[in-house]
Amino acid sequence: MNDKFASVGFRHPDNLILASVGGSQLHGAKLEGTDDTDWYGVFIEPPQVALGIDSEEHFVYTTGGERGGNKPTDTDVCLYSLRKWARLAARGNPSVLHFLFAPTTFSHVAWCRFAINPSMFLAKSHLGQFLGYANAQLQRLLNLRGQKDCHRPFLEEQHGYDTKYAMHIIRLLGEAKEYMESGRITLPRPNADELIAIRNGKFKLFELTEWADTLEREAIAARDVSHLPERVDR
Repeated sequence: MNDKFASVGFRHPDNLILASVGGSQLHGAKLEGTDDTDWYGVFIEPPQVALGIDSEEHFVYTTGGERGGNKPTDTDVCLYSLRKWARLAARGNPSVLHFLFAPTTFSHVAWCRFAINPSMFLAKSHLGQFLGYANAQLQRLLNLRGQKDCHRPFLEEQHGYDTKYAMHIIRLLGEAKEYMESGRITLPRPNADELIAIRNGKFKLFELTEWADTLEREAIAARDVSHLPERVDR
């Protein structure tokens, strides 16, 4: 893995402590011939960075970036410094919390110190982050918010709505409910077949909005009886 990321310009490959595949492939909802490959990871900043005047909190690389989304042959890489990852995890960023539960392609013994005790980063207060991300996707699905350079008119023409946004809404709310109930997020998702069906346009838009409303209410109810602490002890 070190050589893989060094080849795309990452300057600290020997400091990598985690690498895993993310995106739709991680969720179990990847459509062959459609989705790109997403790599995520964590590195420890070397002393000259951690103590110096320059900051290198993350590394981002893509072979895509064109309007309309990446192509199947494209690759995205997003690596976080350990401090930035921990800061985002403590806030409840859903994508970053995935790192604690995702199958790993590479992990260093240093990462195991966090992976074996994920509870230090978990809290009821994180539900707001999940619901916020899902609501933002819903607003884009209903054309109530801009598309952030990720407009997919071909999906709207084929199905009447952006099925990828719809899939992420149901995924996020399902994760939120499970997280509040058990303090875990199962990856790949146990309802991967449903997520793929959503991406393939098998549901009507009103069915998806009703489904999302039900999942949100169930996640809020789960928070009220959750055994998670109210917030993370920073």
